[in-house]
Amino acid sequence: MAASKRIPTDGGTGLTQTPFAELSSNGLPPAPETLPTGITPPPKLGRKHRGRADILRVKAGPGGNYKL
Repeated sequence: MAASKRIPTDGGTGLTQTPFAELSSNGLPPAPETLPTGITPPPKLGRKHRGRADILRVKAGPGGNYKL
């Protein structure tokens, strides 16, 4: 009988290579111990005033739905 055409779903073998194994930090400046204090996050913008909201009756669907 021919071999089964099913794909195994048991997880298989683990990865044997890691893409970051060869990287090193030689030649890079050391990381700062604390974050800089002069940097502030951008201010949060308030909600925009969009004026009057129009309520429309749509009769295309069942029951004539209301939409803003």
